[in-house]
Amino acid sequence: MLALMIYMVSIVLIGSLVEMSSSNNAKKIYLQGVFIIAFLYSALRGANVGLDTRQYYRIFNNIAMNGISSLPRNTEMEKGYMLLCWGLSKIVNHPQIVIVVTSGVICYGFYRIIKDYSDDYMLSCLIFVTTIFTITLNISRQYMALAIIFFALKHAFRKEKMKTLFGVILAISIHYSMAIFLPMIILSFDKISLNKRMSFIIGGISFLAVPLYMSIISIITVLLPQYSRFLESTKYTSDTELSIETILFFIVIFALLVCCFKSICFDGFLMRKCKNKYFIENERGNLSNNDVIFLFFVLMFVEYVVLYLISSKLWIANRLVGVFKTSLIILLPNILQRLQASKRFGVVTVLILFFIIYYLKFGYQYYLIDPHGILPYEFFWVK
Repeated sequence: MLALMIYMVSIVLIGSLVEMSSSNNAKKIYLQGVFIIAFLYSALRGANVGLDTRQYYRIFNNIAMNGISSLPRNTEMEKGYMLLCWGLSKIVNHPQIVIVVTSGVICYGFYRIIKDYSDDYMLSCLIFVTTIFTITLNISRQYMALAIIFFALKHAFRKEKMKTLFGVILAISIHYSMAIFLPMIILSFDKISLNKRMSFIIGGISFLAVPLYMSIISIITVLLPQYSRFLESTKYTSDTELSIETILFFIVIFALLVCCFKSICFDGFLMRKCKNKYFIENERGNLSNNDVIFLFFVLMFVEYVVLYLISSKLWIANRLVGVFKTSLIILLPNILQRLQASKRFGVVTVLILFFIIYYLKFGYQYYLIDPHGILPYEFFWVK
C-alpha cells in the first residue's frame, strides 16, 4: 500500500510542477512515466493480485493445452478474447503473457485519451489512479475492450467510418458489454455532428431509463432470449442504498457543467479555450472538434449517473458503471480549464485544490479497503 500511496502523491507533486511548466515535452515525459509505472504494476502482478487474475490464468492454460474447441459451447467467454489467448499461447506458453498484453492495451488506451483530450494531465492521472486503475486489475477484459473503444473514438471524430466500425466490433468481440457503444459509429458519418441540442436530447432520454429500466431489459431479452437470465435470476438484481456522497458529487459536477455552458458571450459568439487556443461557436451551433469531444464525455458522464442510479436495483448495471465513470478522467479537468478560461481563476484554483484533496482521500480509503484484492502485491515469479 505504501508504494501506491507514494505513486499517488508523486502524481500530484510532480504533475503540479509539470502543469506550471510551458514545456510540452516535460508534460509528455510525465504522462509516459505515470503510465509506464501503471503498466509495470499491472503486467508483472502475480496470480493472487486481483480477484480475477487466477481465472485468466486458468482460461489461458485451458486454451493453450486443449484449444478453443475444448471450451463449453455455452461459455460466456467472448470469441475475440479466446482467439487472443490461443494466439498468444503459440508465442509464449505462459499465462503471464495475456496479463502483459491486456495491461499494455489498457494502459496505452488511457494514456492516449489523456494525451489527446485532457487539458490537465495531473488531475486526469490522479483520477485514473485513484478510481479506475485497481479495477483494471480485475475485470481486465472489459477495460481492454474499453481501451479499444477509445482508439475507435479518435477515428469517429475524424469521420473514418470503416476504422470506427472495425474498432467497435473488435471491442465487442473482447467483451459483449461494449455493444453499448454501437451508437458511436453514427458519429463517424459525415453529416452527423454532436451539438448542444442533440446532447440535451440524448441526455434527457437517457434519464428516462431510470424508471423504465425493467421495461427496456424486457424488450432486449425478447430480441435476445439468451440474456433472459438477467430477469430470471436474483444473481443480477440488488437492493442497495445509493451513496449520499456520490449523489452530492454528481450535483457538484452538474453545477460546474451549467457554469461551463454559460461561456463568455461576445457579439453573438461563444468563446471557449482549450489547450491554450480559443474556439468559436456561432449562433447556429456549429461546434469545433474540441467541443464535440467535450460533449461526448459529458454524455458518457450522464450515462454514468443513470447507470449508477439503476445499479441500486439491478446489479448487472454496476458492471457498466465503472466503464462510464472513466468519463471523469477527461470531463472534470476540462470543465475546470474551461471555467478558468472564463476568467474565474481564483474560484477554479480553489476547486482544483478541492478535487486533488478529494481524490487523494478517496484513493487512500480505496487502497485501505482494497475491494479488488490487489494487496499485498507480489510479482508473478514469486511462488
